[in-house]
Amino acid sequence: MFRTLIVDDEPIARQVLRDALDALSDIAIIGEAENGASAIDLIERFTPDLVFLDLQMPELGGIEVIRRMSARRLPAIIVVSACEDSSREALRAGAAGYLLKPLNPRGLRAAIEQLRQIPSTQGDTRPDDGSRDIGFR
Repeated sequence: MFRTLIVDDEPIARQVLRDALDALSDIAIIGEAENGASAIDLIERFTPDLVFLDLQMPELGGIEVIRRMSARRLPAIIVVSACEDSSREALRAGAAGYLLKPLNPRGLRAAIEQLRQIPSTQGDTRPDDGSRDIGFR
């Protein structure tokens, strides 16, 4: 079961993702944040296994969230963005993968399946072999 946090400044985008994740049996949504500052707070308080993270948000963008969290235990982060170039930058910062908007339910299922295949190391669901550079469509 992936304890999951949804982070997006757009309420409709959070709702679309929430609805898609509700259809998956091994996802438990433990919270939502509408900006990067709130995301960091919720990640520290709830220690989710998985975070779906928008990149362009007020107060603090997704890439900055990843960079600020990288010194601590970073959950598996799947970036959800309309911009593939920015998503690749997020991968370099430490994200596990990305989904392009508009969200494709097949790509979402593929992303979750890929994360299931990664052996966990002390609670960290990210691979340590550099194979995180994964885009899901």
